[in-house]
Amino acid sequence: MDRRLQLRGGLRLRRRRGLTSPPLTCVEVNPGPYKVGRKVAKTGVKQDKRRRKKLSGEEKGEIKLGVKLNISNRQLARMVRVDPKTIRRWKKRYIETKAMERQRGSGRPRKLTYVESRLLVLRSKRNRKHTAVDLHRELQEEGIRVCVRTVRGVLIGAGLYGRVSAKKPLLTAWHRKKRLEWALKYRHWDADDWSTVVWSDESPLKTFAKFGRVWVRRFIKERFKPETVTPTVKHSKTCMVWGCFSSIGSGPLVRIHGRMNADQYKQICIQHFIPHIRKLTSDYPDGCPWYLQQDNDPKHTAKKVRRYLESKANAEDLPFEILDWPSQSPDLNPIENLWAAVKVELAKRRLSYSSEEAVFLEAQNIWANIGEVQLSYLIASMPSRIRMVIKNKGGSTSY
Repeated sequence: MDRRLQLRGGLRLRRRRGLTSPPLTCVEVNPGPYKVGRKVAKTGVKQDKRRRKKLSGEEKGEIKLGVKLNISNRQLARMVRVDPKTIRRWKKRYIETKAMERQRGSGRPRKLTYVESRLLVLRSKRNRKHTAVDLHRELQEEGIRVCVRTVRGVLIGAGLYGRVSAKKPLLTAWHRKKRLEWALKYRHWDADDWSTVVWSDESPLKTFAKFGRVWVRRFIKERFKPETVTPTVKHSKTCMVWGCFSSIGSGPLVRIHGRMNADQYKQICIQHFIPHIRKLTSDYPDGCPWYLQQDNDPKHTAKKVRRYLESKANAEDLPFEILDWPSQSPDLNPIENLWAAVKVELAKRRLSYSSEEAVFLEAQNIWANIGEVQLSYLIASMPSRIRMVIKNKGGSTSY
């Protein structure tokens, strides 16, 4: 029998599989276009291996129009590019219900009702530190038996994701009020105005580098290999330093011996800060006064320190003013970001230092080589910090 005559009428020649299979052994009825191991026949539609969830509105409209025009299932499947079984199922559904809608109640029913899901989301909003396990335990005490994955899925569906909490200084209502008043006072300052400020602060430098979350590339059984482990120590020696910078460049970096008090801070102002202001005034005699920024630490606001600075500020040859500053506001001081960069560079250069003097000398080298571009970027961020404080109504910022 001719091969073309055999294929006519839905018949297909089948070969017996094996090492020494004869040419043709039998004839079977066409098993359909989607049998495993065979090419797609008739429709020419390639099925997606991923499971299809639902049809789009446009595809449903095409199927509905095809049903009204009496187009065959196979031809309509070729036009819409879906399985003919899908066309057959939706065509039957449209004839019975006169609608192209998914059947109500199909799929697994929800374990939590709409009201229970709303209450679960409301509980999470009331206490943001409650985990999915805590909420699951509360539901079990009320007789609602669901798994932790269900609770987590409801929260994620409402947009509540589990994230690591940010650590910020404690802000009371009085702190937020003062921060907002300060931001409203200086909201009209631009980057040029902030470039006349000398930023100052103290910071501790550890002789042993302290790391945060460290990522490594390792194989499965290499967790405790020396090259994949981050070493720690219980007590690391600390070198306390004081520094300042402006848009012109970094100022002096001074080591603090022992615990700093008002007398020691006054000596730093006499020996380092006032000469630095005098140098800035002589190098850039444009008549614009400089501002000293310092936080509200008791040793900074001591009477003896304030009287000395005010006496120098009133001098005709040394024009500078003390910038008022809100409490609990390290996120508004760009020198905090500079300290973080210095500590990262110290950890990159050496894991541990032999003494406080060694870490101070290395920090001095890093501090002296800080570029003006980096300092200008930090100062230019001040308008953005102030806008964020106003937006958060005196709350914490992302800096």
